[in-house]
Amino acid sequence: MDYLTIQNNSNYINNPNLKPQKTIDYELGFQQKLNSYSSFKMSAFVREMRNMIQVTRVNGAYPETYFSYGNYDFGTVKGL
Repeated sequence: MDYLTIQNNSNYINNPNLKPQKTIDYELGFQQKLNSYSSFKMSAFVREMRNMIQVTRVNGAYPETYFSYGNYDFGTVKGL
């Protein structure tokens, strides 16, 4: 009986079940005129990044361990 194994040098296998990366932005601002020559402006923002792609190692896979891609990572950016 013959088994098909990973025949490339990197042992990375593509994942067809990946979801697209999603970015959600929120922004809140305030602006006030102080006089004819100046104004005050302030804003705050939040950016959420979801379903980011990360490489994961699949241990114990038969016949050998390999690497694949998955939607495991996320990130948040905040600013003022």
